[in-house]
Amino acid sequence: GAEQSALDLQVTPPAVLMLVGLQGSGKTTSAAKIALRLKAREKKKALMASLDVRRPAAQEQLAQLGLQADIETLAIVPGEAPVAIARRAVQIYPRLETVRVVRSWAALRVMTPDGFPIYAQSSAHPGAYLVTCHSGVTLAALHAGAVATWIAGGPRPELLESFSAERFALHPAA
Repeated sequence: GAEQSALDLQVTPPAVLMLVGLQGSGKTTSAAKIALRLKAREKKKALMASLDVRRPAAQEQLAQLGLQADIETLAIVPGEAPVAIARRAVQIYPRLETVRVVRSWAALRVMTPDGFPIYAQSSAHPGAYLVTCHSGVTLAALHAGAVATWIAGGPRPELLESFSAERFALHPAA
């Protein structure tokens, strides 16, 4: 919004900040900007740890931003779960007791087992559609117009046929 307010860091350290937003909305970049501001203007120490294991590039992006801004980041361990990352941060960095701000997040990313989108129309509830994909924002140019036309009553786009939810249906054994 148009209203500005300061971060209230009058807590027993460490202060934990959580950023929430859609994919591609700038959470990773904002985290680095917040940490840099805290370091430069408020003379606070900050440690950044990415718990976003669904988009490993987010972890690497945060590490690169940390290097550029000279802000400490937790080392990346491929395949590590968010809870384990948080535990490691406390174990590896006992100085967290003196860190004033910790920035962490984990993203909920709607993902199918195969990582591809689902485009489906309910057979039980006419007019109800399911459109889900992790890269909905980046795929928008490809599917938005076709999906909108389909939902408005047009034919199902041929390019969506292989992305039916039926590919996950369990069929009884013969």
